[in-house]
Amino acid sequence: MKVDFSKMKTFKILLIAFATGLAIITFSCQEKSLVKNIDQEIMINVPESELYVRVRGNAEKPLIINLHGGPGGYSGIDIKLMGPGLEDKFMVAYLDQRGCGKSSACSDTARLNVEQYIQDLDIVIDSLMNRYNKKKVNLMGSSWGGMYGFLYMLSHQGKINSYACIEGKANSNYQNHSLIDFEIKKANELLQTDISDSRKSELKFIVSELKRIKRSNFEHFHIDVNWMKHEVPPKLGFNAYFADTSKIISFKDVLQDTALMKLMKYSEDEYAQVGKKQK
Repeated sequence: MKVDFSKMKTFKILLIAFATGLAIITFSCQEKSLVKNIDQEIMINVPESELYVRVRGNAEKPLIINLHGGPGGYSGIDIKLMGPGLEDKFMVAYLDQRGCGKSSACSDTARLNVEQYIQDLDIVIDSLMNRYNKKKVNLMGSSWGGMYGFLYMLSHQGKINSYACIEGKANSNYQNHSLIDFEIKKANELLQTDISDSRKSELKFIVSELKRIKRSNFEHFHIDVNWMKHEVPPKLGFNAYFADTSKIISFKDVLQDTALMKLMKYSEDEYAQVGKKQK
Protein backbone atom coordinates (compact mmCIF):
# COMPACT_ATOMS: atom_id res chain seq x y z
CA MET A 1 0.00 0.00 0.00
CA LYS A 2 1.34 3.38 -0.95
CA VAL A 3 1.55 5.90 1.94
CA ASP A 4 0.88 9.57 1.16
CA PHE A 5 3.55 11.24 3.31
CA SER A 6 2.43 14.76 2.31
CA LYS A 7 -1.00 14.14 3.83
CA MET A 8 0.56 12.66 6.97
CA LYS A 9 2.75 15.72 7.32
CA THR A 10 -0.25 18.01 6.96
CA PHE A 11 -2.15 15.95 9.55
CA LYS A 12 0.78 16.15 12.01
CA ILE A 13 0.95 19.91 11.58
CA LEU A 14 -2.80 20.22 12.24
CA LEU A 15 -2.54 17.90 15.25
CA ILE A 16 0.32 19.94 16.75
CA ALA A 17 -1.56 23.19 16.11
CA PHE A 18 -4.71 21.78 17.74
CA ALA A 19 -2.78 20.52 20.77
CA THR A 20 -0.98 23.86 21.14
CA GLY A 21 -4.24 25.76 20.85
CA LEU A 22 -5.90 23.50 23.39
CA ALA A 23 -3.03 24.01 25.81
CA ILE A 24 -3.25 27.79 25.40
CA ILE A 25 -7.01 27.75 25.97
CA THR A 26 -6.68 25.50 29.01
CA PHE A 27 -3.91 27.65 30.50
CA SER A 28 -5.89 30.80 29.76
CA CYS A 29 -8.99 29.42 31.51
CA GLN A 30 -6.95 28.34 34.52
CA GLU A 31 -5.25 31.73 34.69
CA LYS A 32 -8.61 33.50 34.42
CA SER A 33 -10.03 31.36 37.20
CA LEU A 34 -7.08 32.15 39.44
CA VAL A 35 -7.37 35.86 38.74
CA LYS A 36 -11.08 36.27 39.45
CA ASN A 37 -11.31 34.30 42.72
CA ILE A 38 -9.56 36.44 45.30
CA ASP A 39 -9.05 36.49 49.06
CA GLN A 40 -7.03 39.52 50.15
CA GLU A 41 -6.41 41.23 53.49
CA ILE A 42 -5.63 44.94 53.34
CA MET A 43 -5.26 47.84 55.78
CA ILE A 44 -6.61 51.27 54.83
CA ASN A 45 -5.30 54.44 56.45
CA VAL A 46 -7.89 56.75 58.02
CA PRO A 47 -7.33 59.70 60.40
CA GLU A 48 -5.23 58.43 63.34
CA SER A 49 -6.04 54.77 62.64
CA GLU A 50 -5.99 51.86 60.19
CA LEU A 51 -9.01 49.83 59.12
CA TYR A 52 -8.90 46.13 58.23
CA VAL A 53 -10.70 44.92 55.11
CA ARG A 54 -10.96 41.33 53.88
CA VAL A 55 -11.82 41.21 50.17
CA ARG A 56 -13.16 37.90 48.86
CA GLY A 57 -15.05 36.59 45.86
CA ASN A 58 -15.24 37.26 42.16
CA ALA A 59 -13.04 40.21 41.20
CA GLU A 60 -14.80 40.57 37.85
CA LYS A 61 -18.18 41.18 39.47
CA PRO A 62 -19.67 44.23 41.27
CA LEU A 63 -18.19 45.20 44.65
CA ILE A 64 -20.24 44.94 47.87
CA ILE A 65 -18.95 46.55 51.06
CA ASN A 66 -20.27 44.72 54.11
CA LEU A 67 -20.96 46.77 57.26
CA HIS A 68 -21.13 44.63 60.41
CA GLY A 69 -23.38 45.21 63.40
CA GLY A 70 -22.65 46.66 66.80
CA PRO A 71 -21.48 49.31 67.25
CA GLY A 72 -18.44 47.28 68.23
CA GLY A 73 -18.98 44.10 66.23
CA TYR A 74 -16.61 42.54 63.70
CA SER A 75 -16.84 41.26 60.13
CA GLY A 76 -15.24 37.81 60.43
CA ILE A 77 -18.46 35.96 61.28
CA ASP A 78 -20.20 37.55 58.24
CA ILE A 79 -17.86 35.65 55.93
CA LYS A 80 -19.47 32.41 57.08
CA LEU A 81 -23.02 33.78 57.18
CA MET A 82 -23.06 35.70 53.89
CA GLY A 83 -20.06 34.56 51.88
CA PRO A 84 -21.47 31.30 50.48
CA GLY A 85 -24.44 33.07 48.92
CA LEU A 86 -22.58 36.10 47.57
CA GLU A 87 -18.94 35.50 46.76
CA ASP A 88 -19.47 33.64 43.47
CA LYS A 89 -21.58 36.49 42.09
CA PHE A 90 -19.89 39.47 43.76
CA MET A 91 -16.63 40.70 45.19
CA VAL A 92 -17.32 41.31 48.88
CA ALA A 93 -15.25 43.63 51.09
CA TYR A 94 -15.73 42.77 54.77
CA LEU A 95 -14.85 45.94 56.69
CA ASP A 96 -13.91 46.05 60.37
CA GLN A 97 -15.05 49.49 61.52
CA ARG A 98 -12.92 51.89 63.57
CA GLY A 99 -11.77 50.24 66.79
CA CYS A 100 -13.34 46.89 65.84
CA GLY A 101 -12.19 43.40 64.85
CA LYS A 102 -8.75 43.44 63.24
CA SER A 103 -8.73 47.22 62.79
CA SER A 104 -6.48 49.22 65.08
CA ALA A 105 -7.68 49.64 68.65
CA CYS A 106 -9.12 53.10 69.30
CA SER A 107 -7.28 54.93 72.06
CA ASP A 108 -9.07 58.24 71.39
CA THR A 109 -12.71 57.43 72.17
CA ALA A 110 -13.72 60.96 71.12
CA ARG A 111 -13.33 59.71 67.54
CA LEU A 112 -15.99 57.06 68.06
CA ASN A 113 -18.78 59.15 66.61
CA VAL A 114 -21.07 59.06 63.57
CA GLU A 115 -19.29 61.86 61.69
CA GLN A 116 -15.93 60.08 61.98
CA TYR A 117 -17.43 56.75 60.93
CA ILE A 118 -18.95 58.34 57.82
CA GLN A 119 -15.59 59.91 56.94
CA ASP A 120 -13.91 56.52 57.49
CA LEU A 121 -16.36 54.76 55.17
CA ASP A 122 -15.90 57.39 52.47
CA ILE A 123 -12.12 56.84 52.57
CA VAL A 124 -12.60 53.06 52.41
CA ILE A 125 -14.96 53.36 49.44
CA ASP A 126 -12.56 55.61 47.51
CA SER A 127 -9.63 53.30 48.29
CA LEU A 128 -11.46 50.16 47.16
CA MET A 129 -12.82 51.79 43.99
CA ASN A 130 -9.31 52.88 43.01
CA ARG A 131 -7.71 49.56 43.94
CA TYR A 132 -10.23 47.38 42.08
CA ASN A 133 -11.16 49.80 39.30
CA LYS A 134 -14.83 50.17 40.25
CA LYS A 135 -16.90 53.23 39.37
CA LYS A 136 -19.45 52.61 42.13
CA VAL A 137 -19.95 50.23 45.02
CA ASN A 138 -22.88 48.47 46.69
CA LEU A 139 -23.46 48.77 50.45
CA MET A 140 -24.86 46.02 52.67
CA GLY A 141 -25.33 46.53 56.41
CA SER A 142 -26.75 44.42 59.24
CA SER A 143 -28.32 45.90 62.40
CA TRP A 144 -26.12 48.90 63.32
CA GLY A 145 -24.39 48.40 59.96
CA GLY A 146 -27.75 48.98 58.25
CA MET A 147 -28.10 52.28 60.05
CA TYR A 148 -24.47 53.13 59.29
CA GLY A 149 -25.03 52.60 55.57
CA PHE A 150 -28.21 54.68 55.69
CA LEU A 151 -26.41 57.60 57.38
CA TYR A 152 -23.63 57.44 54.78
CA MET A 153 -26.20 57.45 51.96
CA LEU A 154 -27.70 60.74 53.18
CA SER A 155 -24.68 62.67 51.89
CA HIS A 156 -22.80 60.29 49.55
CA GLN A 157 -25.35 58.69 47.24
CA GLY A 158 -23.30 59.44 44.14
CA LYS A 159 -20.80 56.66 44.92
CA ILE A 160 -23.43 54.01 45.72
CA ASN A 161 -25.07 51.77 43.15
CA SER A 162 -27.39 49.95 45.60
CA TYR A 163 -27.98 49.65 49.35
CA ALA A 164 -29.26 46.62 51.31
CA CYS A 165 -30.38 47.22 54.90
CA ILE A 166 -30.61 43.95 56.88
CA GLU A 167 -32.53 44.49 60.14
CA GLY A 168 -31.09 48.00 60.31
CA LYS A 169 -32.48 50.85 62.37
CA ALA A 170 -33.55 53.16 59.57
CA ASN A 171 -37.15 52.43 60.64
CA SER A 172 -36.52 52.57 64.41
CA ASN A 173 -39.32 55.09 64.99
CA TYR A 174 -41.91 52.49 63.97
CA GLN A 175 -40.20 49.71 65.95
CA ASN A 176 -39.92 51.77 69.13
CA HIS A 177 -43.56 52.89 69.05
CA SER A 178 -44.60 49.26 68.52
CA LEU A 179 -42.53 48.25 71.56
CA ILE A 180 -44.13 50.97 73.70
CA ASP A 181 -47.64 49.83 72.71
CA PHE A 182 -46.76 46.21 73.45
CA GLU A 183 -45.28 47.05 76.86
CA ILE A 184 -48.23 49.23 77.90
CA LYS A 185 -50.63 46.44 76.95
CA LYS A 186 -48.53 43.85 78.81
CA ALA A 187 -48.31 46.02 81.96
CA ASN A 188 -52.07 46.71 81.95
CA GLU A 189 -52.76 42.98 81.65
CA LEU A 190 -50.54 42.31 84.69
CA LEU A 191 -52.34 45.06 86.62
CA GLN A 192 -55.55 43.05 86.30
CA THR A 193 -54.02 40.10 88.14
CA ASP A 194 -53.73 39.47 91.89
CA ILE A 195 -50.43 41.21 92.70
CA SER A 196 -48.96 43.15 95.62
CA ASP A 197 -49.36 46.89 96.06
CA SER A 198 -45.64 47.42 95.43
CA ARG A 199 -45.88 45.50 92.17
CA LYS A 200 -48.89 47.58 91.12
CA SER A 201 -46.96 50.78 91.82
CA GLU A 202 -44.05 49.53 89.74
CA LEU A 203 -46.29 48.66 86.79
CA LYS A 204 -48.19 51.97 86.97
CA PHE A 205 -44.87 53.83 86.93
CA ILE A 206 -43.78 51.85 83.84
CA VAL A 207 -47.02 52.72 82.02
CA SER A 208 -46.74 56.42 82.88
CA GLU A 209 -43.10 56.56 81.75
CA LEU A 210 -43.88 54.79 78.47
CA LYS A 211 -46.66 57.26 77.75
CA ARG A 212 -44.33 60.15 78.58
CA ILE A 213 -41.69 58.84 76.18
CA LYS A 214 -44.28 58.40 73.44
CA ARG A 215 -45.49 62.00 73.87
CA SER A 216 -41.91 63.35 73.98
CA ASN A 217 -41.07 61.73 70.61
CA PHE A 218 -37.85 60.31 72.13
CA GLU A 219 -36.39 63.62 73.29
CA HIS A 220 -33.80 61.65 75.30
CA PHE A 221 -33.42 58.87 72.78
CA HIS A 222 -30.44 56.93 74.16
CA ILE A 223 -31.65 56.88 77.77
CA ASP A 224 -35.28 56.16 76.89
CA VAL A 225 -34.65 53.39 74.37
CA ASN A 226 -32.13 51.63 76.62
CA TRP A 227 -34.66 51.69 79.45
CA MET A 228 -37.45 50.38 77.19
CA LYS A 229 -35.36 47.57 75.73
CA HIS A 230 -33.20 46.44 78.63
CA GLU A 231 -34.88 47.36 81.94
CA VAL A 232 -38.62 47.14 81.27
CA PRO A 233 -38.89 43.74 79.48
CA PRO A 234 -37.54 41.61 82.38
CA LYS A 235 -40.06 43.33 84.69
CA LEU A 236 -42.87 42.41 82.29
CA GLY A 237 -41.63 38.88 81.67
CA PHE A 238 -40.58 38.94 78.01
CA ASN A 239 -37.54 39.42 75.74
CA ALA A 240 -37.55 42.71 73.79
CA TYR A 241 -35.79 41.04 70.88
CA PHE A 242 -38.31 38.19 70.68
CA ALA A 243 -35.43 35.73 70.24
CA ASP A 244 -34.11 32.60 71.89
CA THR A 245 -30.86 33.98 73.26
CA SER A 246 -29.65 30.48 74.09
CA LYS A 247 -28.97 29.98 70.39
CA ILE A 248 -26.63 32.96 70.09
CA ILE A 249 -23.08 31.96 69.12
CA SER A 250 -20.94 32.58 72.19
CA PHE A 251 -17.27 33.51 72.44
CA LYS A 252 -16.50 29.96 73.60
CA ASP A 253 -18.46 28.44 70.70
CA VAL A 254 -16.41 30.39 68.17
CA LEU A 255 -13.08 29.46 69.78
CA GLN A 256 -14.02 25.75 69.68
CA ASP A 257 -15.01 25.95 66.00
CA THR A 258 -11.57 25.51 64.44
CA ALA A 259 -12.95 25.65 60.88
CA LEU A 260 -14.62 29.01 61.59
CA MET A 261 -11.48 30.39 63.23
CA LYS A 262 -9.47 29.35 60.19
CA LEU A 263 -12.01 30.89 57.82
CA MET A 264 -11.93 34.17 59.73
CA LYS A 265 -8.10 34.01 59.97
CA TYR A 266 -8.08 34.58 63.71
CA SER A 267 -5.73 33.13 66.29
CA GLU A 268 -7.08 32.66 69.83
CA ASP A 269 -5.14 35.70 71.04
CA GLU A 270 -6.41 37.86 68.16
CA TYR A 271 -10.00 36.80 68.75
CA ALA A 272 -9.70 37.58 72.47
CA GLN A 273 -8.90 41.18 71.49
CA VAL A 274 -12.21 41.47 69.59
CA GLY A 275 -14.19 41.33 72.83
CA LYS A 276 -11.93 43.85 74.54
CA LYS A 277 -12.31 46.31 71.66
CA GLN A 278 -16.08 45.77 71.62
CA LYS A 279 -16.41 46.96 75.20
